[in-house]
Amino acid sequence: MAALGFLAHPALSAEDPHRSSGNYGFLDQVAALKWVRQNISGFGGDPGNLTIFGESAGGWSVCNMLASPLTRGLFARAIIQSGGCDSTRTMEEGFAEGESFAQSLGCSKDELLTCLRGKPAKEIIAVQIPRPKFQLLDLRPMLVYPWMPKLDGWAFLEPPIESLRAGRFNRVPLLVGSDRDELKIFTVAWPGIRLAPASLVSLVMKNTFGQDLVPELKRLYPFRAYRRAADALIDALGDATLACKCFDTAEAAAPFTPVYYYRFDYDDHLAPHIYGAGHAIEIPFIFSTLDQSDFNAFFDQRHARKAEKLSGPMMSYWAGFARSGNPNQPGLLDWPAYETKNRSRMILDLPPKVAPADNVEKCGFWQEHQLMLK
Repeated sequence: MAALGFLAHPALSAEDPHRSSGNYGFLDQVAALKWVRQNISGFGGDPGNLTIFGESAGGWSVCNMLASPLTRGLFARAIIQSGGCDSTRTMEEGFAEGESFAQSLGCSKDELLTCLRGKPAKEIIAVQIPRPKFQLLDLRPMLVYPWMPKLDGWAFLEPPIESLRAGRFNRVPLLVGSDRDELKIFTVAWPGIRLAPASLVSLVMKNTFGQDLVPELKRLYPFRAYRRAADALIDALGDATLACKCFDTAEAAAPFTPVYYYRFDYDDHLAPHIYGAGHAIEIPFIFSTLDQSDFNAFFDQRHARKAEKLSGPMMSYWAGFARSGNPNQPGLLDWPAYETKNRSRMILDLPPKVAPADNVEKCGFWQEHQLMLK
């Protein structure tokens, strides 16, 4: 949705009864949720027992709904898959972004809104502020995402992660987790990048995170523990941008509501060393769509038949959680609720197992340095 969903501008805020702008995409989601609640009984559903869930950007949307006062009472359960709770912008940041965008469209202060609203959608899309270009030796541009939700004082009073930590959120049961190899899939766009020697990987670490952090990074992600040195950096970035966002969410919400935390580890497919248990790979397991594109590029018939042994239990866990707020049911390995003392999580693999979360120190490192997608 980009600018069409998250453009903030003083002129837009001035005409809004709530003095808000920059959250239109989120408000569309709220309107859709209200429609479902008002009409689901006509489809045999229970408006008092709605579950929202999403993956990646969808996971961030779910956390936004957890935190927003506009969604209070609209849903009964929430599932966040490989998403987070900390990517918002202040109104000042949003206004600066909006001013730059208006200038790029040739809209001046005089009749600015008339000018913007007169632009065709294709022109708006064409001039949206682009993401910085990828640079091999400095990965910081990868962490910059324009068009985030805004802290407008109406839809969002504070960053969602702060709402969760303070207990100021919609306290519904939460299922949250990530994939073991979140960022491996993105390296497909850069052939040969995983062959980078350790010296080059070290240089990229320094340029991206600063020399002061490199020794601690190498202790937490030692090159010797990985198939290739580049995999250590890929794993670190996956934790920083996705996996540890899920950990932070579980930690924040667990004191206030039942939380079920997981990591998806299954990688028995056609490209285990390239893709691994990569970003979004859990989706076809939940919907039993291993034979459909784009996932059938990784799961031929033989691999799909084997993966179905995990897909079945996962669908049961997700459906059980949607029904009652608890994923457990007869015939499944017991999935304990997450607690900030024992920190256990479900490892979704063959066979599934429950194990202590082994990412506490790593996620503490990223939380301390406040690395976020912004």
